[in-house]
Amino acid sequence: MTTPTPPGPVANAGVRTVVAVAIGNMMEWYDFALTATLAQYLAPVFFPRSTPISGFLNVLVVFGIAFVFRPLGGWLLGPLGDRKGRMFALVLAFGMMAAATACIGLMPAEGTIGAAAPVLLVLARIIQGVSAGGEAGLSVTYLVEQAPPHRRAFFTSFQQASSIGGFLFATLTVWLLTTALGSDGMAAWGWRVPFLLAVPFGLIGLYIRAKLHETPDFTALAQAGQITTTPIRTAFQVNGRMILRVAALSAFQNVGYYTAYAYFPGHMARLGFAPGAVTLASTLVLLLAMVMVPAFGFLSDIVGRRPVLATASGAALLLTIPLFALMGSLGFAGVVACQLVLAFTVAAYNSTTGTTYAEGMDAQTRAGAVSIGYSIGTVIFAAPTLYVMTLINTTVTASWAPGLYMAVAALISLVTVLTMPKARAMEPAAA
Repeated sequence: MTTPTPPGPVANAGVRTVVAVAIGNMMEWYDFALTATLAQYLAPVFFPRSTPISGFLNVLVVFGIAFVFRPLGGWLLGPLGDRKGRMFALVLAFGMMAAATACIGLMPAEGTIGAAAPVLLVLARIIQGVSAGGEAGLSVTYLVEQAPPHRRAFFTSFQQASSIGGFLFATLTVWLLTTALGSDGMAAWGWRVPFLLAVPFGLIGLYIRAKLHETPDFTALAQAGQITTTPIRTAFQVNGRMILRVAALSAFQNVGYYTAYAYFPGHMARLGFAPGAVTLASTLVLLLAMVMVPAFGFLSDIVGRRPVLATASGAALLLTIPLFALMGSLGFAGVVACQLVLAFTVAAYNSTTGTTYAEGMDAQTRAGAVSIGYSIGTVIFAAPTLYVMTLINTTVTASWAPGLYMAVAALISLVTVLTMPKARAMEPAAA
């Protein structure tokens, strides 16, 4: 079936569109990141019978459970975007995330309701996982379809930049509350505040998304009567190989992201750095990464997708293990420098992945195909990242050992990039 030619980006496909999608995406990832950011406070609330390290690892397992259910979100919300519209599914995904996050803030402790407390926490994380599984592919699809052809990577890179912003917002919120309330206040009740902020943030995000227009690609399909009634089956029939490539390409995207932005604060703490220094380093890395992601996206629109993806994953493959080995013998500035180098490889790679995914799919099943492929990658690669790297760090004495997981992910993605057939998705778009 021939896909109808879209009428071109609509009037709002500019700064306002990017800002609106980015703000909503940032709020969603703020919600998603809180469980990991507040793990040290959640452990005694929901797993008080465990040792401190076991309770911490239990919370990381709960954090990882959301990734296990992200494919369900990709399979449900992504195809929904192909049937009901990109905006309809985006609003639904955002509402689910905000509601689940607020519920965590209201949950009784294990000491009050017993084993039901961690069960409720797991259920909330499952809902968050379903939401995130749909959000990633839907927001990428929306931005690609709204962007001018010669600026697709630049537009879409703000999806990644805003997700980093969500982690930064979560980190700063927890730091400010900890500074104001102290550790005892956070442990008693302060940990609930960041989760309950999902209520006002959720209302703001829903308002922002409700004001956006549908994409020209979906509008053209609807006007031509070509909306598929079997989006999942059609996605695999038309885009089956690309869905598997997306899963493999997402290896370094996922592992690198959670290593650079979520794992490193705990790693620095275990190296002996004070909490204030760890927060300062994390904030610096996140701020610089937010700036670098759009810059590399802009570069990708000039030189093409493959050079950026291959250079970034190749650099990570070569540098990750040596840099982790160095960190054990360096001071604060040296460790931060190593972290920045690795974070920049992740920023460069992730600036271009979303565009590559969406450009490789046909418009009729794009939202579903991207969501399914990416969510498969997250459950394989992202879900175990924090747990595996923390476990390696606490059981293996070699300082380079945690870097092995990230290096393997970089290798998988690099091989996939280099073996992908030359296609439009890997070439710079014409201006």
